[in-house]
Amino acid sequence: MTGRNIETVQDTKKMTTKKKWLIGIGIFISLNFIVDLFTVKPNGSSITSAQSLSKVEKPKVNDGMDTSISIENVDLKAKYHSIAFNTGLGVSMTLKNKNPYAVYDFKLNCIAYADSDKVVGELDKELNKKIEAGKTINVSDFNMGFVSDQATKFNCTIIGLHTDVRDKALGLK
Repeated sequence: MTGRNIETVQDTKKMTTKKKWLIGIGIFISLNFIVDLFTVKPNGSSITSAQSLSKVEKPKVNDGMDTSISIENVDLKAKYHSIAFNTGLGVSMTLKNKNPYAVYDFKLNCIAYADSDKVVGELDKELNKKIEAGKTINVSDFNMGFVSDQATKFNCTIIGLHTDVRDKALGLK
């Protein structure tokens, strides 16, 4: 074989390897798309690709089973202050329950920021209070725990709670 023929054979082998890779990648992407298309989502329904492109709507009626909607219907207004010689975070808050049922045992998450807006701490704690439907409560000086001495700003949110409706349905109450 001449030098030119050897180059042609090597180029053909390279081209065949490239084609195999491209075909393999194409098959992989296609299979992932098909699997994702027919995957059952956590709420038990199958979402088609057309649905996944649009925003999935939340149910219009809140039966108390979906705690994410229950959380959205609880207003939290908080004031933050240092406690224990600036080593802890104290929170005084007002919680308003706009749900048509009682909510209780709130899981709070507070993120602490330095002056530079860098996160310097995160605290999770449960507030064991109950708020009846449509009522408001005030909580003073709730101790969230130790926090960095560099923390100057805080943001607390409710990340979990219990509802009477949900707990009764699940046989917990």
